[in-house]
Amino acid sequence: MSARLLTSDRDSVEITHEALLRAWPRLRGWIDADRAGIRVHQQLADAAEAWQREGRHAAALYRGPRLAAAQEWAAQSDTTTLSATTCDFLAASTADEAETRRRARRRTRRLRSIVAGLTVVSALAAVATIGMFQAQRHATDQRNLALAGKAATEARHLTTINPGLAGQLSLAAYRMSATPETRGSLLSTSSAPQALRLDHPDTVVSLAFSPDGRVLATANEDRVTRLWDTTNPHQPRLTASLTGHTARVSAVAFLPGARALVTASDDGTARIWDTADPGSPRQLATAPHPGAVLALAVSADGRRLVTGGADGALRVWDLTSPRQPRLVAARSVRSGPVLAVAVHRDGTVAAASGSRVGLWDLADLTAPRSTITRHTGTVVAAAFTPDGATLATAALDQTTRLWAVADPRHPAPLASIPTDANQMDTLPVAFSPDSRVLVTGGRGYTARLWDITTPTDPRAVATLSGHTEAVFTAAFTADGRSLATGSWDNSARLWTLPNPVLGGHTDRVMAAAFVQDGRVLATASLDGTVRLWNPSGLEVLAVLPHPDSVRAIAATRDGAVIATGGDDKVARLWDVADPRAPRALAAITGHPSELRALAISPDGTTLATAGNDRATRLWDITDPRAPRPITTITGHTDRVYSVAFSPDGRTLATSSYDGTARLWDVASAAEPLATITGHSAAVRWVRFSPDGATLATGSWDRTARLWDVTDPRDPRHLATLTGHTEAVLTVTFSPDGRTLVTSGDDNTVRLWDIGSPARPRFTATLIGHTDAVYSVAFHPDNHRLATGSRDTTVRLWETDPDLAADHLCRTAQTAISDSQWDQYFPGIPYRAPADATGPGVHRGLPARSRGQSALRMSSTRSFASPNSIAVFSRKNSGFCTPA
Repeated sequence: MSARLLTSDRDSVEITHEALLRAWPRLRGWIDADRAGIRVHQQLADAAEAWQREGRHAAALYRGPRLAAAQEWAAQSDTTTLSATTCDFLAASTADEAETRRRARRRTRRLRSIVAGLTVVSALAAVATIGMFQAQRHATDQRNLALAGKAATEARHLTTINPGLAGQLSLAAYRMSATPETRGSLLSTSSAPQALRLDHPDTVVSLAFSPDGRVLATANEDRVTRLWDTTNPHQPRLTASLTGHTARVSAVAFLPGARALVTASDDGTARIWDTADPGSPRQLATAPHPGAVLALAVSADGRRLVTGGADGALRVWDLTSPRQPRLVAARSVRSGPVLAVAVHRDGTVAAASGSRVGLWDLADLTAPRSTITRHTGTVVAAAFTPDGATLATAALDQTTRLWAVADPRHPAPLASIPTDANQMDTLPVAFSPDSRVLVTGGRGYTARLWDITTPTDPRAVATLSGHTEAVFTAAFTADGRSLATGSWDNSARLWTLPNPVLGGHTDRVMAAAFVQDGRVLATASLDGTVRLWNPSGLEVLAVLPHPDSVRAIAATRDGAVIATGGDDKVARLWDVADPRAPRALAAITGHPSELRALAISPDGTTLATAGNDRATRLWDITDPRAPRPITTITGHTDRVYSVAFSPDGRTLATSSYDGTARLWDVASAAEPLATITGHSAAVRWVRFSPDGATLATGSWDRTARLWDVTDPRDPRHLATLTGHTEAVLTVTFSPDGRTLVTSGDDNTVRLWDIGSPARPRFTATLIGHTDAVYSVAFHPDNHRLATGSRDTTVRLWETDPDLAADHLCRTAQTAISDSQWDQYFPGIPYRAPADATGPGVHRGLPARSRGQSALRMSSTRSFASPNSIAVFSRKNSGFCTPA
């Protein structure tokens, strides 16, 4: 102390000079060992003094790392030497830190609660938003579904009245909502006869195509002749109206070359028009007559014009200079007004007056070469075939007659075709350019097409329905692909040929089958005939006559032999390798009553026949010229309606009026392998699937059923197909086995997706027949279908919606109007496909591999907005845009 090396106070001693440390090594070691602790202690003591000076304010307390260091030092040291202030400071700092941590934990919990709440609120908002969107989308879908269904129904009603609008509505409805109803409407309208309606203010009395088929002239009761641009026959366009006549225009005809048109009128004139530019026609000359001009015709070389007048005179005009027509001959026929004239390519003129038709020499009208007098009513129309072999005359005695006129001095009757007419009608007759098809019409508001390849045996091939009044006039284009008809209903219609409705049978069509890879369609009818058709054109290849009604057809796999049978109790075998020249091979007898069903085994060696005698008979037809009986299968207790071989030929299925279907082992058919029950009425039809695993049955109980026959001894029920409102008359599988077709007494054909036979899905209803549908046949291409009906027609259908849409796009006439759109799709804006650019909108479908069309269709399964749909452009009606 005295050396001033140490200082002391009441509680402590401090080293005041470093000399002590140098002189006292042990002390220096003690101090070095606890230097860090001493530093913490010293800092703690200084901080405590500062805290004391500031009135013990919380801001001066230790926190964080400094507090942690002090607490660690205190835990390892003797704190009894600490001053009271230092102890209080350390305790206060520790308490403040603990409180801070508690507050932080509370704040964290509060934030977590807030975050959790916000998360819940966000989730609820998201759910609400999604729910609102889904509700909006559901409401939109339901609206679209309702509008599409309504439009599809309207389309079906419009099919015969306005097929163009019907097609557009059905296509729009299907693209808006692809349901069985809209799909059926699309397929039905696309398979209906396509006719474009050209509206007129009054009756269309006469019409004619220019030789190149690019211009159609229509004559009207309103005294105007109209010219239509038919370069695109699916979109005809009015180009000019010829005015000048002061009374009804009664007849029109083009001169060869399409550069001039002749019109005749009740105003007593024939007028010649320059139509080199159909958009700007000019009148060239007038040929005056003393009275109404009722008929006209032009010679093949265009140098002579023949007119028939109300005064009963036949006149010939020289048109060498169309600007100066010159009368070169006139002759009164004395029997009344000349209502029809036609010019043969050799110069023979047919002139009809009263019930007589005179054949005159164009160069000499002194006297007719001959006179046709078979009609008993006024003859109102006449036409020569382009090949000059045949003359057709139509009269109000309800007949159209065909005459051989190779020698005009000796016309010979060939055939008489019944027509429906009365004394107020005029009847059209016109021939196709190849001289093989004749069109007639009458009060029935229809035009009928006849195959006259054999003129002594004209065969009806189609009926064109759509006009709402009598058909007055008709004309073919030069290529034969289009037909124009004019009617009292103030319209002309432009029909696309061939027609999908084959109208040759005169009684119900009971059976149909495609043979020879689909190149030939065979149909059987209660009219006692089997017809062989070219399904690609208006052509009956052959007619196989039978002495009684024909109810069944079967064919070998190669289509070279067909079997037919019916009410005469005989099964007949025919060689149809050349379908134009079929030959009878054999007649099989043995059944004591009518035949109802036939089937030929896949290998073509066995024929099964069945009918009203309740028995099924098997015949060896290895040599179809000499069939031999194999066995008779009995077991059914009522008439047998249908028979079918399995694809492997080992199993035969039969169905009966007794309400059962039975499976038989072909090799040993003494007892059935199984009897299938489940239907509550007669089983009308039975068919195997192409893989043989499934059997379909159709019944009078209005249902069809599918059965698993993998084990023919133990068939298992898979599904029941309901929907028909009357008896199911036929069931047929598509070639790929994925589609089942059923037809019924309710006039409909229904399509089913049976990709999963246990869960069949109804896809469409085909509507078009006006009576029960008795027969169905799938084309080998897997998408075309033929059906036969009690309404006597055979219809050809397209069952692929994309191909059906392609067809409607190709044949679309004009875009649906704004007012029509608003009428059928209220609340949905009329938008062109190019405007649909919203997210997720499909801009087009990929080109189809089949290459059926150079068009593509815009898909509307996604919409630009819930209230809009991409549909029709003004240039290209429908969902069709140029590829």
